[in-house]
Amino acid sequence: MSPELSRRTLLGSAAGAAMLSALPLSVQTALAAPPSPAGWRTSSTW
Repeated sequence: MSPELSRRTLLGSAAGAAMLSALPLSVQTALAAPPSPAGWRTSSTW
């Protein structure tokens, strides 16, 4: 792996972590929770 690629990977990871930490706690909790067995279609309007 080239040094440039690893630098990009490191910067991208740091930027992603910063974005996630800037989210509200409720959104962080929702993202960390395992997906429900019903999937995305939990609403009766589908």
